Amino acid sequence: MILTCCQLIRRSFALLLTLCLATVARAQLNENCTVSSLNRTAQVKPDGAWIAINVPANFGQVRARATCVENGVTRSDQSDLFSIPANGSVTLSEIQLDTADPIPASLSLSAPTTILATAGATTQITVTATYPDGSTKNVSASSTGTSYTNSNTRVVTVSPDGVVTAVSSGTVIISALNEGALGLIQIRVTLSSGDADGDGVPDDIETANGLKPNDPTDGFADPDGDGLTNKQELIDFGMRINLADTDGDSIADGEEVKTGVDGFITNLLLRDTDGDGVDDNVEIASGSDPTNPNSRPGVTSLTVSPATFVLTVNSLIGEASRQLTVTGKRADGSTVDLTNDPGNLYVQRFECL
Repeated sequence: MILTCCQLIRRSFALLLTLCLATVARAQLNENCTVSSLNRTAQVKPDGAWIAINVPANFGQVRARATCVENGVTRSDQSDLFSIPANGSVTLSEIQLDTADPIPASLSLSAPTTILATAGATTQITVTATYPDGSTKNVSASSTGTSYTNSNTRVVTVSPDGVVTAVSSGTVIISALNEGALGLIQIRVTLSSGDADGDGVPDDIETANGLKPNDPTDGFADPDGDGLTNKQELIDFGMRINLADTDGDSIADGEEVKTGVDGFITNLLLRDTDGDGVDDNVEIASGSDPTNPNSRPGVTSLTVSPATFVLTVNSLIGEASRQLTVTGKRADGSTVDLTNDPGNLYVQRFECL
């Protein structure tokens, strides 16, 4: 038969992030459990299967954590560490309920010295995680889930366990990520070198970056037009002088490090400073705060396709279906596929022929 009714279809939507995480964890999980990773939560089905979508892909190694409440008893556990590929999926092994480790509330980075004076000199970064209960733990090793990012590999290299080795003069920012928590430290390499032109940039740094050691003006030039002089980029922030947008978030480096036109100071090395899965530039364009994970840009309008359709039900099967695509439009003009995203409820009415 052909449906002649007016159907009310309810769907959910949330902001489009960067990744879909698909996983199956059957073991002891059931409908009384939820599983979360980087604040993306999924309800477990009675058979123990679950799918968490839109988990950000730029936060290093993470875990999936299960919490089950049944008959007044709460149990929890976690998966092994895993990395999330951009625009990909991950299938996890079973999660056996036992005890889950806490998630860091913040990270702090320190080193015996932050100034290296010879090529090949090293310093060990210590990453200290602080947890919600106030306890702390050394998570410097990669085996704890910490990953490192280096703003300029021409100046230093960083091992998976946080050993920094000097390469050439300059300043870098080293960031560490552990399950969504971020910490930063600045390391400076000052190899023996004069400053013949007195522009504040040592001669060896000028030579390594294509500048002229005898030109007193090039330290104050801004060839990439990002609002930072060569001296600021090389000495103060450890950026590259010919790259205007280090993290690729469509915000110039100079705008990120000072409260300028957009009114925010954001992270030079991360497209998504607050880790809510929405790029900084999208948040700013939509009027939300890129440094606050609880502030996200809204959707101003929705489009559902196909706009009209016919469902023909076979009397033997007793049902018919049609896949709908829901697209949201943000204030900045960008669009997001909301077809399968959980979040705020909207109601859309479709006329069925």
